[in-house]
Amino acid sequence: MKRFNVPFILLGIIILISSCSSNKKNEESITFGVMSSMDYLPLAVAEREGYFTKHGITVKIQKFLSANERTPQYKAA
Repeated sequence: MKRFNVPFILLGIIILISSCSSNKKNEESITFGVMSSMDYLPLAVAEREGYFTKHGITVKIQKFLSANERTPQYKAA
């Protein structure tokens, strides 16, 4: 039984070590599509107070006026 656990333990250690990252800054950004509602409020407050930049996250908030603008229109082939 112990013979079978050793490879899994080694695999877990390898995954744990490889997932540790250095102090490199991530240059990617996150884009949120939002409509004017109460659900948008936490994002607006976090952006206004600078919480995203404080934690090194680039966030773009794209506002939509209606659901038709938010949902992409797909054409049948």
